[in-house]
Amino acid sequence: NLGEVRFTDGSTGWLFSYYGRLLETRDGGTHWDRIRLPDSLGLESAYLESRTRGWILGSGVSGSGSYYTSDGGAGWHPVSTADVRADRGMARDIPP
Repeated sequence: NLGEVRFTDGSTGWLFSYYGRLLETRDGGTHWDRIRLPDSLGLESAYLESRTRGWILGSGVSGSGSYYTSDGGAGWHPVSTADVRADRGMARDIPP
């Protein structure tokens, strides 16, 4: 089952499935590559705003969590839910 597809420009797009996969295209959708997610994370939602920056939300054996990437998904950094709540949806440690 596919989730959402979002293109950030004419060639770069992100697609996530409800089976925990996040895919990326850089050629307008002709080819799709899988992006590695944090271990044991069941992907529930994704929002990618550019070729390099995005957020994911998921759950797993260790609980649920939010993550941020600034390098196109090569690395994911946990986002504290306390920071998100304190800022009413905007985490202090994430660049705007």
